[in-house]
Amino acid sequence: MLFSKSYKLSKETLDTLKQIKLTLDSRYTANELNDFFTFNDGQTPEQRTLEGQTIMLWWLTKYNPDSKREVPSYFYFKYGISFIDQVKLLNKKGLLNQFEVTEKGKKFIQKHQDIIEQHKDPDGIKQRAKNDIKNHIDIDINLSDVTLVNYDESLDASFDKGYRLFRMAEQLSKEKQYERSLKAIFEAWSVGYQMPVTFQRAAINARYLKNYEMEIAILKLALQSETLTHGKQIDEDNWIKQRIERASQLARKNV
Repeated sequence: MLFSKSYKLSKETLDTLKQIKLTLDSRYTANELNDFFTFNDGQTPEQRTLEGQTIMLWWLTKYNPDSKREVPSYFYFKYGISFIDQVKLLNKKGLLNQFEVTEKGKKFIQKHQDIIEQHKDPDGIKQRAKNDIKNHIDIDINLSDVTLVNYDESLDASFDKGYRLFRMAEQLSKEKQYERSLKAIFEAWSVGYQMPVTFQRAAINARYLKNYEMEIAILKLALQSETLTHGKQIDEDNWIKQRIERASQLARKNV
């Protein structure tokens, strides 16, 4: 790839790079860096330049490091590249103009979309959830039919099935399919997957649907679940009680 003849970093960019270096140098102590090397058989991060450059350009389409946005440590620890060195190199290659991605840089990103997808979903969990949604037939389960269990004692099989249903629910929420998301959560509860986060997601879905009565019912179920599992009353400043109070206020306004 030919270098840009007009490449020159501005004083502002150089000053920002100096600040980034100071921040990165201070973010991790020598002991923390040594721990990383210990866990990785004394090896420095594998240098994956193409992947690192692609993710860096993609990141710069969303964030500007001179606006006090911290540069992620994964550029070094996951991809083995120096953010500062790469800013200089990518400017030379014409993929960046200071911190702004050029048209050439955008084409580079488009060419390597597969790298970005892998970065965003390294374990394939999101894609599996999307596939599960396509193949799933929704089941109507009434909230009143849910039997609470001690979630600390969930069976592995129930946990795995419920976990997949909950990941589906999270994806459906992102797609603003709140009713389907609730159905997936209710189904997860029906197989015994009743982790606290499921009640939070269900309450949020109900709030988006402006179904405050359902939100309150979900939150009361969450209170019962916590009491069942931990065997004690919930503190007054608990997020569940605070949310019940807010949902009750919204319900009264909605009358």
